[in-house]
Amino acid sequence: MNCTLISIFGILLIFFATSLGSAFVFFFKKNIGTNLNALILGFASGIMFAACFCELIYPAISLADGSFKVLPVLGGLVIGNLFMLFIDKAFKQTGPQSNFMLAITVHNIPEGLIVGLSFGGAIAAGGNSILSSLFLAAGVALQNVPEGMAVSFTLKNRLGNKKSFLYGVLSGAVEPVFALFGLFISAKLSALMPWFLAFSAGVMMYVSTEEMIPESKTNSHLGSIGFAVGFILLLAFELILG
Repeated sequence: MNCTLISIFGILLIFFATSLGSAFVFFFKKNIGTNLNALILGFASGIMFAACFCELIYPAISLADGSFKVLPVLGGLVIGNLFMLFIDKAFKQTGPQSNFMLAITVHNIPEGLIVGLSFGGAIAAGGNSILSSLFLAAGVALQNVPEGMAVSFTLKNRLGNKKSFLYGVLSGAVEPVFALFGLFISAKLSALMPWFLAFSAGVMMYVSTEEMIPESKTNSHLGSIGFAVGFILLLAFELILG
């Protein structure tokens, strides 16, 4: 069993999944109507909230060590929210679609690191846990499909199919880059993971509550329905694969 090839396959898999999800935008030729836009924004924010707790905050709590384990979790959340507040002020609130893509992109950084660290640890241990690392990558990949869809669909009306697909792909491009980074320095980076995870959760919390949810509630109850569907979908992936 070639652990290096399995690791490369797993890292490429998480990127392909985001690209696959983004490609669903081509099935809709026309611009998205007001009701469907509210549904998609609600769906996207539901995914983000589920990801905050399942993929980011809970793992951050689990990985934090020592008497001051509360510091990286709460500190990362505060810094993440302040970071997005700064981005909003600096870029004059470019809109929920742009900031949503930024939040998903930032969220993908620690996801990539987790996958890379997992494969790096498995290789260092002689490959005994390489299949567990591959299952982890597969779980992340399944979650990336609806995330890629959410990015491309929220940008569709403003940018069109091709550009929204491209931005969806780019939002996931950071994952394999940071997965490789985590793979090569797995022995040194693990202590900082709670900070990275909590920071990303703070970013996603800010964008969800400040922009995505209010925007999805301007027209109908479809935003709330979309939120529930997105939250339950990602939670289901976590429960089934966890």
